[in-house]
Amino acid sequence: MAIGDKLKVLFYERLGDAGDKWANLNRPAKPELSFYLHTELSGEFSIQPDRRISIPLLEDCIAANRSITEVAADLRLAFAKIVGHPGFVNIEVVERQPIYIIGPVKQPGVFKYQPGLTPLHIVALAGGFLRTELDRYAAIEAIRTSGKSAFSDSRLKRVLAKQAVLRAELDGVAVSMPRQLIELAGLRDADAMVAEEQAQRVSVVKARQQRQVALSVAIETARRVVQVARDRLAPLHASIDLRKNRFDSMQKLFTSGTIGNVMLVQVQSDLADAEDREAGVHGTIAESQQRLSLAELDDAKFKTDTSTEMEREIAAQQREIDELVPTLVADIGVTKLLGPTLDQNSTIENVKFEVLRHTENNTNVIVSDGSMQLQPGDLVRITSTNKNLNE
Repeated sequence: MAIGDKLKVLFYERLGDAGDKWANLNRPAKPELSFYLHTELSGEFSIQPDRRISIPLLEDCIAANRSITEVAADLRLAFAKIVGHPGFVNIEVVERQPIYIIGPVKQPGVFKYQPGLTPLHIVALAGGFLRTELDRYAAIEAIRTSGKSAFSDSRLKRVLAKQAVLRAELDGVAVSMPRQLIELAGLRDADAMVAEEQAQRVSVVKARQQRQVALSVAIETARRVVQVARDRLAPLHASIDLRKNRFDSMQKLFTSGTIGNVMLVQVQSDLADAEDREAGVHGTIAESQQRLSLAELDDAKFKTDTSTEMEREIAAQQREIDELVPTLVADIGVTKLLGPTLDQNSTIENVKFEVLRHTENNTNVIVSDGSMQLQPGDLVRITSTNKNLNE
């Protein structure tokens, strides 16, 4: 990321943690995990000239010249200090500094940055060179660009197929063929790509299903143990009532002198044994209920973690799609604009591309052959040793 980038930062806190949700383990477990968006922290933030983003309630974080993953890790630590436990941070670059072009092109000016842009792409977006001689130089790049666009096209189709398979897994439905994939590959090739992605996911899906079955068995086993223990209470209650009645009768006989103390103590001991067995069953029920609650919590956590991970992967694929589409469109535009006229061996020596790139301390001038990758905020300056072309 670079100075001037605008970032959308979202802070999420997971609700329903075990420490709050399962305090009373004697009640039935109803796991309902959810996520809360902290709107007081979330929003859009620009990377300032000092390389930092400033988020209310948090310490400033260095973002320029760092990856999204690195910045998100720092923000998660700062967020955890506020909420008292780990949370989630999602960062998306919503706006980059534009690219500027000056020189002998038809429409010099400002153009939106897209990943993969080169000086020749910007020339194409600016309507091409003003002089036919300069088009000769660009035609050479068209051949190189056509190969690059073929790679972008192949990668885009593969990512679209994989995303469709993951969406179907997440929703538990059949794969819905993306219209964009059909347009790029045709229905038959699209079906083949989706089938290949599904085949690669077989082991992952199988492992997840086995884990889910194991969790379900653990829950069902815990429920049966609880039920068996509860079923033991009814006969114990009846036995205790019988022994209480017998003890009351014996106590009356003892008071009247009919029986001795030894027999009364024996009856009282029998009653105490039955009550101890009842207390033991209640303890078993409490322990079994705790195991059931923990098993249900593990099941809910597994489902939540699985869906969260799949949603993150789908989001990452969408970001790649969003980067590939404009790159592919730009490559195709360059090929169409620059490629139809000239021979591969065409050359021109009087054209020079200069890329002015601002850093934290100064501005660097980079001489390019027209194929280098541009960065947000770059200025492309085209000059020529032919004075007439620069006028």
